[in-house]
Amino acid sequence: MNDILTLTLCWAAGAVMGGLFFGGLRWTTRRLPRSGHPAALALGSFAVRLGTVVAGFGLLTRFGWQGPAIGLVGFVLVRIAIVRWVMSTGRASQRLES
Repeated sequence: MNDILTLTLCWAAGAVMGGLFFGGLRWTTRRLPRSGHPAALALGSFAVRLGTVVAGFGLLTRFGWQGPAIGLVGFVLVRIAIVRWVMSTGRASQRLES
């Protein structure tokens, strides 16, 4: 497979993993106040999110060290985008003030 295509797919896989991880984190934190078992929800969500990311980065190792490195770039860029999006909606700052 072409090296550029491989690295692009690794970046995209990292971005998808970042979206799943941080999207799942946002989903979890929004539901914690209404949960009957918040500790179980938080721990279960963390286990699923962490397992998904570890497995995904484990698969990227088949492309050498460059696969996980480029995947990490995609993962972090999605994190930055989600943080900016949440902060721009004003919801996060409203919660911090109360």
